Amino acid sequence: MCGITGCWILNSRPLDRADMDKFIDSLAHRGPDGRGTYFDSNDSLFLGHRRLAILDLSSSGAQPMSCPDGRYTLTFNGEIYNFIEIRQELESFGYRFRSDSDTEVLLAAYQQWGEDCQLKFNGMWAFAIWDRLRKTLFLSRDRFGIKPLHYWYDGTTFAFASELKAFLALAQWPYAIDERSIGLSIVAGSFIEGTENTILKGVKRLLGGHSLTMRRGCREPAIRRWWNTLDHLETPPKNYDDRVARFQELFDNSCRLRMRSDVPIGTALSGGLDSSAVLGTLSHLARSDHRDKRFPPEWHTSFVSSYPGTPQDETKHANHMLQTAGAKGEFMTIEPCQALDNLDSITFSSEEVFPFRGTVWHLYKHMREKGIVVSMDGHAGDELLAGYHHYPAFQMLDAAIAARPGLPSIAPQRAIARSMFSTGELPENYTLKRVIAHNLPSPIRIFRTAWLAEPEYHSIFLNYAADQSRLASASNLQRSLYYDFHHSNLPTILRNFDRFSMAHGVEIRTPFLDWRLVCYGFSLPDQDKLGGGYAKRILRDACRERMPDSIRLRKDKIGFLEPFTKWLENGFRERLLEIVNDSTFLNNPIWNGPLVRDITNKANKENRFSSMQSPWLLAHSHLLMSLFKSQRQAHLSSL
Repeated sequence: MCGITGCWILNSRPLDRADMDKFIDSLAHRGPDGRGTYFDSNDSLFLGHRRLAILDLSSSGAQPMSCPDGRYTLTFNGEIYNFIEIRQELESFGYRFRSDSDTEVLLAAYQQWGEDCQLKFNGMWAFAIWDRLRKTLFLSRDRFGIKPLHYWYDGTTFAFASELKAFLALAQWPYAIDERSIGLSIVAGSFIEGTENTILKGVKRLLGGHSLTMRRGCREPAIRRWWNTLDHLETPPKNYDDRVARFQELFDNSCRLRMRSDVPIGTALSGGLDSSAVLGTLSHLARSDHRDKRFPPEWHTSFVSSYPGTPQDETKHANHMLQTAGAKGEFMTIEPCQALDNLDSITFSSEEVFPFRGTVWHLYKHMREKGIVVSMDGHAGDELLAGYHHYPAFQMLDAAIAARPGLPSIAPQRAIARSMFSTGELPENYTLKRVIAHNLPSPIRIFRTAWLAEPEYHSIFLNYAADQSRLASASNLQRSLYYDFHHSNLPTILRNFDRFSMAHGVEIRTPFLDWRLVCYGFSLPDQDKLGGGYAKRILRDACRERMPDSIRLRKDKIGFLEPFTKWLENGFRERLLEIVNDSTFLNNPIWNGPLVRDITNKANKENRFSSMQSPWLLAHSHLLMSLFKSQRQAHLSSL
């Protein structure tokens, strides 16, 4: 797990080595354990690497790494979890290895299979391989975009990096904020991550499941979609119990592979179903006689964020899970003042526009301080198995469309929806028409707001538009899950957690994102996800022996969110008022500053703190742009 950068000047202008050093060292937080650089002076090419050492802690795993004959050189961020199995296959072809790292296996796999090596890997990655013989630079991003990769090309210079922040240190890049992307992020925060656009003008996102090839003599990079989940669906067993057994088998193997580590592993435990399933399975594997030989030296510690006296507090459930798993709990309570003290660092780490997530940043900071370098988390369980509040509405729609005299009504789905709210009742705004309209999958959506200077924003998900014909026979629930998983909600969550964890040099591993489990999940019938009175039905049955029934049969869905409305009452409103009354905020061309100020001041006067959450998003955007600008100026002044 690391930070990577690269730069290729295709008109053969010499590289500025000092500039390249700044480029890679801007990502020191992603790799505090070492740094490496590779320069090909004949071709004006640079590769950089900041190392977070997890597999093979020796210098043998250092990067950038070249193959024995020097033709290929690799810089790589991520983990190839099945590297031991791939290594054995490569050894049968005559390959010999000098390290115990997955990096060397990745490089040899590319030598053996070329671009098809991507289909061999079970893991998360962003990597670049330079072919010195063919003058070709090949970039790849994992199937679901777990690890980030951004690039910029102006016709003569091609550059890439793990994070947007790195481009602030690249003197060749002409600094500019993309105001349209900022506006889209404000009105639809989970929309932009499914597109190529970023908030930096000219800097693009290589989408998950895509590769990019840059060749000398070619005018544009060639981008290929190498992965499509729909190409890898399977026929699940006909019997439900057999489907549960298959799910458990895949989940166990996913966790086993992700426990391969030479450093301590911890878990982020909320007390909800997904994170409890991960911890329960780790505990099960630890007791097993079939533990992997690369099992970590420590796995027992779980980190819990608590919010005493608020509806978001799940400490009771987390304690039940810790007792069942025989794990140690590290409980963390974050006060608003702590988040305010680190506001600039949290905002800069996020590098995108999104509602405040200060607790997440502090959680991984606490992990690192306690010596935990890898966290096993439960991301993607909700998008794979229909765990959010809006999914029953899509199943209600399917039931209503299919309803005929004598067939079931939508009452079972409505009961599931009610149970997911802590009150046991549906909110007034939870109407079938409203919920579906708000979450309706669409390749093009238009958003309007009186606050923004430009009233309409369009976003096109390139791949979703292409996949629509293949999803025509799928249920509305399945289409909604596919959309959230691949294009909107999940990519945004993965981005946020990557930035906040890697800000402290902590790697997140996600068992629900094993590609085999994902393909199986999208092959299952809807009733395995929403059925029997429960959301995520098959997971609950697969984990029957892994967690207490107080969690396994728990129906309400809270989510990993801090009580930000309460925080606005305790310190954040003063910072909000300071920002929205600042002259630079008022004159920003992206939004109607005076209108936002007036709305905020009125809400403050009337103590309507919930009405301050939307203005806070604009305040966050303003602060982020200010921090980016000052960081850019700092880099340029040091040249």
